[in-house]
Amino acid sequence: MIDLRNCQCAEVLATVFPQLVKHWKACGNKVKTLRYLTESGAAALATSCNMRALSYMYEARTMIEQTKGDEEPLANEEEKARLESLIGQVSRGAQTILTCTKTGDPYITMLSC
Repeated sequence: MIDLRNCQCAEVLATVFPQLVKHWKACGNKVKTLRYLTESGAAALATSCNMRALSYMYEARTMIEQTKGDEEPLANEEEKARLESLIGQVSRGAQTILTCTKTGDPYITMLSC
């Protein structure tokens, strides 16, 4: 059995995926750039870097919107839905923290360094 208690996979992926975004963007491969923007956003979300996650996800959303009229779409409906779901998760988490901070929730206030 593998012991995953000390796994730092999310941190590793949050470091590697952005490098893949830069690589595929420089190569001009929009499909892979989009894939790794989405994965970078998910990894940033997993490591609680919400602003970074939104940045990657909004860039991915912009890429999709810019290619709407193309013959071959950049993302299928499932990929678009996953992206929107991730954006929703980040937005919900950020709103919850903002609400708790405003109402003075002592635990959230304590965590907001």
